[in-house]
Amino acid sequence: MILYLPLHIDPVIIILIILMALMDREIHGVRGESSAPGGSYYYSNADGSYFYQNSDGSRYYNNGNGYSRYYPPRQ
Repeated sequence: MILYLPLHIDPVIIILIILMALMDREIHGVRGESSAPGGSYYYSNADGSYFYQNSDGSRYYNNGNGYSRYYPPRQ
């Protein structure tokens, strides 16, 4: 018996594989320390971006590609 493998892969399967890979990256790419005593926390992603909040409520974001932004505490 000869087994023939299909040469055509359904585009829906390809899209599902890509979505699964992206979801896996989102789930496993984030690591952080949350609920610190002063209400501060820090998150960093596998792509080099990070976000942290200080205990005074100020926040800082850096996307890992040169863009960063500081948010002062809310009053």
